[in-house]
Amino acid sequence: MRFFYFISLVGFTAFLGVHGALTKEQADKVCADDPAYGPNYQASYTPDGTPNGCFCKPNVCPKPCFGNKYTSPKDGSRGCCPEEQEFSYDAESLEGACCSNGTTYSYDPISRSGSCCSGTPVASFVGMCSAPTPPAPLTPCTSPFPGSVQVGGMNFINYTGVATYGTNLGGGEKAKTFKDCQTLCSERVDCVAIDFIKSPPGCFPKSDGNTKIPPIKDANVDSAISPPCLKTTDACSAIDGTIRVYRGVAYTFKCGYQLGFGNVVPTYQTPDLQTCLDGCSNKTACQGVNYPVRGGAGSCNLKSNYEPAPGKSANYVAAIPIVARG
Repeated sequence: MRFFYFISLVGFTAFLGVHGALTKEQADKVCADDPAYGPNYQASYTPDGTPNGCFCKPNVCPKPCFGNKYTSPKDGSRGCCPEEQEFSYDAESLEGACCSNGTTYSYDPISRSGSCCSGTPVASFVGMCSAPTPPAPLTPCTSPFPGSVQVGGMNFINYTGVATYGTNLGGGEKAKTFKDCQTLCSERVDCVAIDFIKSPPGCFPKSDGNTKIPPIKDANVDSAISPPCLKTTDACSAIDGTIRVYRGVAYTFKCGYQLGFGNVVPTYQTPDLQTCLDGCSNKTACQGVNYPVRGGAGSCNLKSNYEPAPGKSANYVAAIPIVARG
């Protein structure tokens, strides 16, 4: 059985106008050279012998593409997009789809979903796309750290039976589980923590309260915080007793305290506390640092013993990972 795909006679008419009557070889070449068909096609004819279309050769009958052909970069399969669409794909996952003009394909490896999105992606592509925003490349401030749980690309520390009592942002009514509440928070640029009431379920996204262990005991509340990143300019007056993250480690800072014996490397000079913590984060044997409490340039002392309760020392700040490393 032959499957016919009739096209307009423009190609044949143009050829006839220049060359006159077509031989079978010439008519077949018109079909083979047509980008909508290809080498598997040959000419079909009316009863009087006039070529009137193209059909596929026996046992090889791909559907012709009247739009935009593409080859999938993921598996090499070929496809056809409608005339008004072009194939677009995500450079990392190689997933793709036919997208309308002005849109590009974006894929989220966490939800394993993708879609054609217009404009500049925003959180969850609200109003523009069904797929969540693809995670941004990890940085010293966004890398997951021991003791954290990542939800929607955001790193949380979870707590049970305590509340942050941070400033409420509102908008948590639809989240009926702790995980849903975290997801909702991860989709908002102004959310840094949550309190979740267990019964009746209630989600309260917070705009602050993310720098310390939630202080209020409440058996009916679970909470989660996403600690801020340590800045180059951070000094003891701002970070004492708080949690900060840097390059895959979350640290608690205790000003006026000093960790004891056990050095990872000899003490060395750094321009600031952040650079000292960078050195610790990059060495899995490092269980904390001592640094001059005054800030600025100073002696960086990387410690090999994990001490959650360091001794007092007015001249130093102790930075201690929230969980032992290694």
